[in-house]
Amino acid sequence: MSGARRLTDDAIRDALAVSARAEPRPDLESAIARAIRTTRQDQPPFARRLGLSPGLPLPGLRVLRIGLLLALVLALVGMALLVGALLRRPVLPTNGAIDLVVNDQLIEVAPNGAAPRRILSADVAAGGPVWSRDGGDLAVWMHPAAVLSGQPVADPPFIAILTADGGLTATISTVQMALGGRAVAMGTGTISWSPDGASLVFDAARGGQSRLYRYDLATGRVSDITPPGVQAQWPAWSPDGREIAFFSPQSGQDDRLWVMQSAGTNAHQVGNPLPSGITTGSGTWPPQWSSDSAHIAFDAETGATNTALFVVDVATGLQIELGVDLHGARAPVWGPDPAQLAFANLNGSVSGTMDLYLGDPVTGAVRLLVPNADLWGWAPDGSGLLIGSPSCWADNQGMTIPCTSGLFSVSLDGSSRRELVSAAQLDSLAPITSTASLVGVARAAWRPVRP
Repeated sequence: MSGARRLTDDAIRDALAVSARAEPRPDLESAIARAIRTTRQDQPPFARRLGLSPGLPLPGLRVLRIGLLLALVLALVGMALLVGALLRRPVLPTNGAIDLVVNDQLIEVAPNGAAPRRILSADVAAGGPVWSRDGGDLAVWMHPAAVLSGQPVADPPFIAILTADGGLTATISTVQMALGGRAVAMGTGTISWSPDGASLVFDAARGGQSRLYRYDLATGRVSDITPPGVQAQWPAWSPDGREIAFFSPQSGQDDRLWVMQSAGTNAHQVGNPLPSGITTGSGTWPPQWSSDSAHIAFDAETGATNTALFVVDVATGLQIELGVDLHGARAPVWGPDPAQLAFANLNGSVSGTMDLYLGDPVTGAVRLLVPNADLWGWAPDGSGLLIGSPSCWADNQGMTIPCTSGLFSVSLDGSSRRELVSAAQLDSLAPITSTASLVGVARAAWRPVRP
């Protein structure tokens, strides 16, 4: 018998040379039984439970045991990665109330189009509503012609912060903007919330120059965060809260997008210098961050009727032009998915109107979604777009005739369109006046609500 071979029951019997003709010997049978039990007990318990042959060599058992252990470890690691991915997956907000500015009036409507109503006094002109990212507060520019509750009469515009039910919680006025002994002559500009809803950044004029200011809701403190030696306007806070993108209207420098830390430090240009004759900050749309804070989309003016749309990778500076063959691409708006980018095209299917497109920010490919419509934003849950139809862009630019556009939601494939508020309803809530600065729908904000 080889010493390297495990003993089987038959081998043990052969080794003990039990003769078939021999008389039964109880003591020998007991010895055989003990030998068999001892041999089986030499195998690992889990091998016996798996019903493995008692003759399986030890190296084979070791390999099997290591394989099972590795499989268990890999399964545990895979499960941990899956759980981690699920925990990191953002919870998309659901669709709350929609607030829009129509003929300088602030109108609110439910996401299904029910109960449209005016939520501010008719003698107060509103502009640029922006919801905080948790849907708790609405910031809006106001031009007061009368006294609001708790707000003194003032000719210059101010920023009002409203709760979700329309209550006034705070204002940012010219009085609060007395920095360094000089009051700031505020003009209607861009408002952008920090991701945590604790602060907002906005642009305003001071001494004939555009500057950026940060307002802290808890303390009411206003800080000038404009980088030294740089004019700044159209701010946009990144979704991760680390940076603020903006345009600089200064002459004599490369006309590129700017990015700085949220405290106003480390301001630098990103992307490529734009071709001659193209300028950023043309007044159509502020910079737009992707939901993962990796890319920024922005439009630039190339002439009286032409615009160009660019997407820049913040980390690498790689910049592409989106919709290069359209010659009028503008007003980009990212969806909750960083691969989703909607934008408008000025040279649309009807002269002087907008068409809506969806674009791929990586390949630059674009496709027409809705002709003859204005783009107002994404549904917070990414299920569709908020649009005005037909397009009122020409009316808003001309500021001469009432707009006849209604408010709609549309699916991402363009197959389903639902009217939320008709043009007649909007006109009854906010009729055109001689003092209106923009006619029809001028801006909209869809409230995000975490489920």
